Amino acid sequence: MTSYDQRVLIAPGAIAAGFAGMMGRLLQQNLETHPERARLLDRMEGRLAMEASDIGARATFVFGDGRVLVHDGFDGLPDVLVRASSEDLMSLSQPLPLVVVPVLGRRVKLSLPDPRSEQLRRLLRTLAERRIEVRGLPWGLPLLLRFGRLLAID
Repeated sequence: MTSYDQRVLIAPGAIAAGFAGMMGRLLQQNLETHPERARLLDRMEGRLAMEASDIGARATFVFGDGRVLVHDGFDGLPDVLVRASSEDLMSLSQPLPLVVVPVLGRRVKLSLPDPRSEQLRRLLRTLAERRIEVRGLPWGLPLLLRFGRLLAID
């Protein structure tokens, strides 16, 4: 097993597998660039699987104890499954602006995507066109949203 900083662990075989290794490295880079996102890992429990249907690549992310273990392929029964083309999967790394509300003279970001944002409208359009398939909702929504924030490149 390979570890980047003991928060992102890569299972044997996933390093050589392009998709799983790439996703693991992306998570690690984002945590190095944005150390505050490590708090998201502390709140994540469960399995999320992704499949890039156009290239037949799969990866499973197992979250728990403030860590994520990245497997090549499907490993176990996922709480959330996301299936799409590799291009549409990578578009999920675009950050969704969060709702900002004034509270006692300060602007506070909520953990909900801003419904007025172009990024959210684009994502919803992609879902409506069935280019992205998501299974495990609504129960897996917190895991999916936190995973999206971990992946966000900004």
